[in-house]
Amino acid sequence: MGSGDVVSTAGLVDAPVWGLVRSAQSENPGRLVLVDVDGGEQALALLPGVLGLDEPQVAVRGDVVWAPRLMRAGGGVLA
Repeated sequence: MGSGDVVSTAGLVDAPVWGLVRSAQSENPGRLVLVDVDGGEQALALLPGVLGLDEPQVAVRGDVVWAPRLMRAGGGVLA
């Protein structure tokens, strides 16, 4: 895959592709971005800007870009 290639992740069949990309990301930090889009026109219009972010994985829903983050659980008790 070259820069700017788009891979559909519509279902469980695509999970191996995600795993392959994540493995490639760990071997080549900063060279690949895994982007999950909802397919809407707004999301597709944001793709060029998303590729310039310093994030290895993002999800685009409408006109909002989401990146995974870990947070401390509230209350200090595991449920």
